[in-house]
Amino acid sequence: MMTELIPALIGLVASVLSDTFGRTRTFIVASIFCLSGALIGAIVNVEIIKIISLAVFIGEEAVLCTLITYIINESMTTKSTLRSKAIAIYFAIFALGGICISLMSYVFTNCHT
Repeated sequence: MMTELIPALIGLVASVLSDTFGRTRTFIVASIFCLSGALIGAIVNVEIIKIISLAVFIGEEAVLCTLITYIINESMTTKSTLRSKAIAIYFAIFALGGICISLMSYVFTNCHT
């Protein structure tokens, strides 16, 4: 449940903050926060910390997806052919990221692996 709830909350907070602080700044701060959480999970050898750090790292994908969608939609006109191509490429990359995260959570059944 934590690997679903924490990323959703991180994505929501980043979405709200991006209106106030800007898309790029919010993305940089969220990336530093999420990558730091993942690093802590790799160093600390406690199961609950590892689960939370995986959820925070998945939250980084939520932030990336949310902010890139905003940037693509706000920077191009709706009739632009480049916009539809950019969104298609972006969603293909997003799907590959989701597959990788699913494989990681399937393969790594032991938190010490």
